[in-house]
This record gives sequence, structure tokens and C-alpha cells, in this order.
Amino acid sequence: MNYKTQLAALGGGLSSVAMLYAMGKASVYYVDTGHKAFKFNKITGVRPTTVKEGWHLKTPWLEKAIIYNVKS
Repeated sequence: MNYKTQLAALGGGLSSVAMLYAMGKASVYYVDTGHKAFKFNKITGVRPTTVKEGWHLKTPWLEKAIIYNVKS
């Protein structure tokens, strides 16, 4: 294997890892203590459920988490 083939394989591997990281980061969101969130879906609109504190999943580029304060 020559160095051009090795560099191409390395570049492909690094770009694959970067893409997996970006997809994972885009699909997770965190709700702090004293806050709640609901999801807005670009197709169906606002979801009727709210979520409490913690880590939650969303569909990247299709859903957006709206986080709001519920402290008194």
C-alpha cells in the first residue's frame, strides 16, 4: 500500500468519526433543574408532552427543543 492510499483511508476514517460525533451531538439535549422543555416538530408542530430535567433525545434537523423556566 502506498502513502496516497493510506492517506485516503485515514481521511475517510476521520471524516466518518466526525460525522458520527456531529449526529450524536445534534440528537441529544439537556434540560437543567428548574426548567422544562417541549419539542417542536417541523412537520407536525408542537408536541403535547413536556419533559423534565435530564438528558433527552430528539430527531436532528426535524425537531427543536424549546426549554423554558418554571422556577417560582
